[in-house]
Amino acid sequence: MDHLTIVALALAGGALLAAVVGGVAAVMINASRPNPVFLIACVVAALACVVAADTVDAAGEQRAARIAAQGFGEGGCDYPAPVYSATPGWFTW
Repeated sequence: MDHLTIVALALAGGALLAAVVGGVAAVMINASRPNPVFLIACVVAALACVVAADTVDAAGEQRAARIAAQGFGEGGCDYPAPVYSATPGWFTW
């Protein structure tokens, strides 16, 4: 489960980086005539990273729900399994 968390956080960081680069480019670089292709590419990259992060997060939640539903075996712990509900994700179709 840790690798899914790291991937989702990296994708969210990529979305933040793309948004910051696009914002700085719009304000600082050629402020009178910013390159629209570059700005659109930054927006598309940010949105793609957000959708990918949400998809990875939803897959992790579904996997955690399956693991929680398995219960505990003989050699496991004595405490009851937590109730876990998975969400499909905001951007997952």
